[in-house]
Amino acid sequence: VTDCNYKALNNLAVRYEDKADELRQAGEEAAAIIEYERALVHFKEALACDVDHTRHYNIGNVHRKLQRFDEALAAYHEALKLRPDYARTHNNIGSIYFKKHKNYPMALKHFQLAAATDDGSGDGPYNWGVALFTVAGNERDKGNEAGGLELYRQARSRFYDARKAGHRGAPGMIERINKLLPAEANARRPPLTPPPLP
Repeated sequence: VTDCNYKALNNLAVRYEDKADELRQAGEEAAAIIEYERALVHFKEALACDVDHTRHYNIGNVHRKLQRFDEALAAYHEALKLRPDYARTHNNIGSIYFKKHKNYPMALKHFQLAAATDDGSGDGPYNWGVALFTVAGNERDKGNEAGGLELYRQARSRFYDARKAGHRGAPGMIERINKLLPAEANARRPPLTPPPLP
């Protein structure tokens, strides 16, 4: 490749990136006024110009808003191929598995990964705690009292992490768990040892 060809290719790449950014912005504007189908078109056009994890992430968000959860999962998984440590993508995947598919092991896995790469919002540990809290209640309903109580303890640890990051919902969840575990409410916080991924 000659110097002249290199400059021409570089200029072309910059123009495609600029066009992708314009299309992304148009997609965000359409999504903001709840024109999701138009937003989806813009985000897909942006992806055609410039492959980036945020392009797939935005497409996943629009599919989720349109309640096309399988398409959202597919887009989020494409985003993770390009950036496997993006906490928001793991949170969104975990939310779909948790709320829509009731696949708690997969939800827990992605919330744990989100917590490990949390962006400082506390959403990763908080969502992981909510999932553990729900599974704990399910275990107690099945008669597994000891397993349920252990999961409540793990959930409380996640909520402590979320509270430390400033998540507003964490103190209320800690209080709810302390009512379920009154003898342990004032006990020292257990060490942070996350359970293994499913």
